[in-house]
Amino acid sequence: MEIYAIKNQYINYVNIKNRRPVTEYGFLKDTNIDEKVFKSHFSSLLAVEQAIWADWFNDTLEVLYADSVFEEYSIREKILALNYTFVEKIKAQQTFVQVTLQPMSMFRVDTDTLDDVKLNFNDFVVGLVQMGIHVGEIIERPFLTDHYRKFLWLQFALVIRFWANDSSENYEKTDAFIEKSVNFAFDLLARNVADAAFDFIKFLWQSR
Repeated sequence: MEIYAIKNQYINYVNIKNRRPVTEYGFLKDTNIDEKVFKSHFSSLLAVEQAIWADWFNDTLEVLYADSVFEEYSIREKILALNYTFVEKIKAQQTFVQVTLQPMSMFRVDTDTLDDVKLNFNDFVVGLVQMGIHVGEIIERPFLTDHYRKFLWLQFALVIRFWANDSSENYEKTDAFIEKSVNFAFDLLARNVADAAFDFIKFLWQSR
Protein backbone atom coordinates (compact mmCIF):
# COMPACT_ATOMS: atom_id res chain seq x y z
CA MET A 1 0.00 0.00 0.00
CA GLU A 2 2.86 2.38 0.75
CA ILE A 3 4.36 1.82 -2.69
CA TYR A 4 1.01 2.49 -4.38
CA ALA A 5 0.54 5.67 -2.33
CA ILE A 6 4.00 7.00 -3.18
CA LYS A 7 3.45 6.42 -6.90
CA ASN A 8 0.06 8.14 -6.77
CA GLN A 9 1.54 11.08 -4.89
CA TYR A 10 4.28 11.39 -7.50
CA ILE A 11 1.80 11.30 -10.39
CA ASN A 12 -0.38 13.94 -8.71
CA TYR A 13 2.63 16.13 -7.96
CA VAL A 14 3.79 16.11 -11.59
CA ASN A 15 0.28 16.66 -12.97
CA ILE A 16 -0.47 19.57 -10.65
CA LYS A 17 2.86 21.36 -10.99
CA ASN A 18 3.49 20.32 -14.61
CA ARG A 19 7.11 19.53 -13.78
CA ARG A 20 9.26 17.00 -11.99
CA PRO A 21 10.17 17.61 -8.34
CA VAL A 22 13.35 19.66 -8.17
CA THR A 23 14.68 17.63 -5.23
CA GLU A 24 13.75 14.46 -3.39
CA TYR A 25 13.59 16.41 -0.14
CA GLY A 26 11.18 18.93 -1.63
CA PHE A 27 8.92 16.18 -2.96
CA LEU A 28 8.80 14.38 0.39
CA LYS A 29 8.11 17.62 2.25
CA ASP A 30 5.31 18.68 -0.11
CA THR A 31 3.63 15.27 0.02
CA ASN A 32 4.25 14.52 3.72
CA ILE A 33 5.89 11.19 2.88
CA ASP A 34 8.28 9.92 5.50
CA GLU A 35 11.82 9.65 4.14
CA LYS A 36 12.44 6.26 5.75
CA VAL A 37 9.25 4.90 4.22
CA PHE A 38 10.22 6.29 0.83
CA LYS A 39 13.76 4.89 0.97
CA SER A 40 12.49 1.47 1.98
CA HIS A 41 10.83 1.21 -1.43
CA PHE A 42 12.65 3.52 -3.83
CA SER A 43 16.27 4.57 -4.22
CA SER A 44 15.42 7.81 -6.03
CA LEU A 45 12.68 9.83 -7.71
CA LEU A 46 13.78 8.33 -11.03
CA ALA A 47 13.05 4.89 -9.60
CA VAL A 48 9.49 6.02 -8.86
CA GLU A 49 9.03 7.18 -12.46
CA GLN A 50 10.43 3.93 -13.79
CA ALA A 51 8.10 1.90 -11.57
CA ILE A 52 5.05 3.89 -12.70
CA TRP A 53 5.84 3.35 -16.38
CA ALA A 54 6.61 -0.33 -15.77
CA ASP A 55 3.23 -0.72 -14.05
CA TRP A 56 1.48 0.69 -17.11
CA PHE A 57 3.32 -1.68 -19.42
CA ASN A 58 2.70 -4.73 -17.23
CA ASP A 59 -0.98 -3.80 -16.91
CA THR A 60 -1.09 -3.65 -20.71
CA LEU A 61 0.32 -7.17 -20.99
CA GLU A 62 -2.24 -8.41 -18.48
CA VAL A 63 -5.04 -6.99 -20.63
CA LEU A 64 -3.63 -8.64 -23.74
CA TYR A 65 -3.11 -12.05 -22.14
CA ALA A 66 -6.60 -11.93 -20.62
CA ASP A 67 -8.08 -11.76 -24.11
CA SER A 68 -8.50 -15.32 -25.39
CA VAL A 69 -8.31 -14.10 -28.99
CA PHE A 70 -4.84 -12.59 -28.48
CA GLU A 71 -3.07 -15.95 -28.81
CA GLU A 72 -4.66 -16.43 -32.22
CA TYR A 73 -3.24 -13.18 -33.56
CA SER A 74 -0.35 -13.06 -36.02
CA ILE A 75 2.88 -11.56 -34.68
CA ARG A 76 2.14 -8.31 -36.50
CA GLU A 77 -1.32 -8.19 -34.94
CA LYS A 78 0.12 -8.82 -31.47
CA ILE A 79 2.51 -5.88 -31.82
CA LEU A 80 -0.36 -3.72 -33.09
CA ALA A 81 -2.46 -4.77 -30.11
CA LEU A 82 0.39 -3.94 -27.73
CA ASN A 83 0.74 -0.46 -29.19
CA TYR A 84 -2.98 0.34 -29.19
CA THR A 85 -3.57 -1.09 -25.71
CA PHE A 86 -0.60 0.74 -24.16
CA VAL A 87 -1.68 4.07 -25.63
CA GLU A 88 -5.18 3.45 -24.30
CA LYS A 89 -3.64 2.79 -20.88
CA ILE A 90 -1.79 6.11 -20.72
CA LYS A 91 -4.49 8.33 -22.25
CA ALA A 92 -5.50 9.72 -18.87
CA GLN A 93 -1.91 10.73 -18.08
CA GLN A 94 -0.78 12.93 -20.98
CA THR A 95 0.68 15.66 -18.75
CA PHE A 96 2.65 13.14 -16.72
CA VAL A 97 3.86 11.43 -19.91
CA GLN A 98 4.98 14.70 -21.49
CA VAL A 99 6.88 15.77 -18.38
CA THR A 100 8.59 12.46 -17.62
CA LEU A 101 9.62 11.79 -21.21
CA GLN A 102 11.77 14.90 -21.32
CA PRO A 103 14.26 15.20 -22.98
CA MET A 104 12.81 12.65 -25.42
CA SER A 105 12.84 13.88 -29.03
CA MET A 106 12.74 12.62 -32.60
CA PHE A 107 16.49 12.12 -32.40
CA ARG A 108 16.58 10.65 -28.89
CA VAL A 109 13.66 8.35 -28.19
CA ASP A 110 15.16 6.59 -25.17
CA THR A 111 15.15 8.04 -21.67
CA ASP A 112 16.21 6.56 -18.33
CA THR A 113 12.56 6.74 -17.30
CA LEU A 114 11.70 3.99 -19.79
CA ASP A 115 14.49 1.60 -18.73
CA ASP A 116 12.19 -0.85 -16.94
CA VAL A 117 9.62 -0.70 -19.73
CA LYS A 118 12.36 -1.47 -22.23
CA LEU A 119 13.50 -4.53 -20.26
CA ASN A 120 9.96 -5.89 -20.07
CA PHE A 121 9.33 -5.03 -23.71
CA ASN A 122 12.44 -6.96 -24.76
CA ASP A 123 11.32 -10.01 -22.77
CA PHE A 124 7.94 -9.86 -24.49
CA VAL A 125 9.28 -9.32 -28.01
CA VAL A 126 12.10 -11.90 -28.02
CA GLY A 127 9.58 -14.72 -27.86
CA LEU A 128 7.42 -13.14 -30.55
CA VAL A 129 10.36 -12.77 -32.91
CA GLN A 130 11.30 -16.43 -32.50
CA MET A 131 7.69 -17.43 -33.08
CA GLY A 132 7.53 -15.19 -36.13
CA ILE A 133 10.61 -16.84 -37.59
CA HIS A 134 9.15 -20.29 -36.87
CA VAL A 135 5.89 -19.56 -38.72
CA GLY A 136 7.58 -17.65 -41.53
CA GLU A 137 6.15 -14.23 -40.72
CA ILE A 138 9.64 -12.92 -39.93
CA ILE A 139 12.74 -13.89 -41.86
CA GLU A 140 15.94 -14.85 -40.08
CA ARG A 141 18.93 -12.88 -41.31
CA PRO A 142 22.57 -13.45 -40.29
CA PHE A 143 23.87 -10.74 -37.92
CA LEU A 144 20.52 -8.88 -37.99
CA THR A 145 18.02 -11.14 -36.23
CA ASP A 146 19.45 -10.35 -32.78
CA HIS A 147 18.73 -6.67 -33.43
CA TYR A 148 15.05 -7.07 -34.35
CA ARG A 149 13.97 -6.41 -30.77
CA LYS A 150 15.87 -3.10 -30.84
CA PHE A 151 14.10 -2.13 -34.05
CA LEU A 152 10.69 -2.98 -32.59
CA TRP A 153 11.54 -1.05 -29.41
CA LEU A 154 12.38 1.99 -31.54
CA GLN A 155 8.99 1.70 -33.24
CA PHE A 156 7.21 1.42 -29.88
CA ALA A 157 9.10 4.32 -28.30
CA LEU A 158 8.36 6.52 -31.32
CA VAL A 159 4.65 5.78 -30.89
CA ILE A 160 4.82 6.93 -27.26
CA ARG A 161 6.64 10.11 -28.24
CA PHE A 162 4.20 10.77 -31.09
CA TRP A 163 1.15 10.26 -28.85
CA ALA A 164 2.53 12.56 -26.14
CA ASN A 165 2.41 15.45 -28.62
CA ASP A 166 -0.73 14.45 -30.51
CA SER A 167 -3.51 17.06 -30.29
CA SER A 168 -5.79 15.49 -32.91
CA GLU A 169 -9.37 14.55 -32.05
CA ASN A 170 -9.51 11.18 -30.26
CA TYR A 171 -5.79 10.83 -31.04
CA GLU A 172 -6.67 9.71 -34.56
CA LYS A 173 -3.21 10.70 -35.83
CA THR A 174 -1.64 8.36 -33.28
CA ASP A 175 -3.87 5.51 -34.45
CA ALA A 176 -2.68 6.09 -38.01
CA PHE A 177 0.94 6.35 -36.86
CA ILE A 178 0.70 3.04 -35.00
CA GLU A 179 -0.73 1.22 -38.00
CA LYS A 180 1.74 2.67 -40.48
CA SER A 181 4.82 2.26 -38.25
CA VAL A 182 4.02 -1.36 -37.30
CA ASN A 183 3.24 -2.30 -40.90
CA PHE A 184 6.47 -0.65 -42.03
CA ALA A 185 8.44 -2.53 -39.37
CA PHE A 186 7.01 -5.89 -40.39
CA ASP A 187 7.47 -5.18 -44.08
CA LEU A 188 11.17 -4.91 -43.24
CA LEU A 189 11.24 -7.94 -40.94
CA ALA A 190 9.43 -10.16 -43.44
CA ARG A 191 10.95 -11.54 -46.62
CA ASN A 192 11.18 -8.72 -49.16
CA VAL A 193 12.74 -7.71 -52.46
CA ALA A 194 16.19 -7.31 -50.90
CA ASP A 195 16.11 -10.91 -49.64
CA ALA A 196 15.01 -12.19 -53.05
CA ALA A 197 17.82 -10.24 -54.71
CA PHE A 198 20.37 -11.61 -52.25
CA ASP A 199 19.20 -15.19 -52.84
CA PHE A 200 19.37 -14.69 -56.61
CA ILE A 201 22.91 -13.26 -56.47
CA LYS A 202 23.95 -16.08 -54.14
CA PHE A 203 22.50 -18.62 -56.59
CA LEU A 204 24.37 -17.07 -59.51
CA TRP A 205 27.63 -17.06 -57.55
CA GLN A 206 27.27 -20.70 -56.53
CA SER A 207 26.33 -21.73 -60.08
CA ARG A 208 29.47 -20.39 -61.73
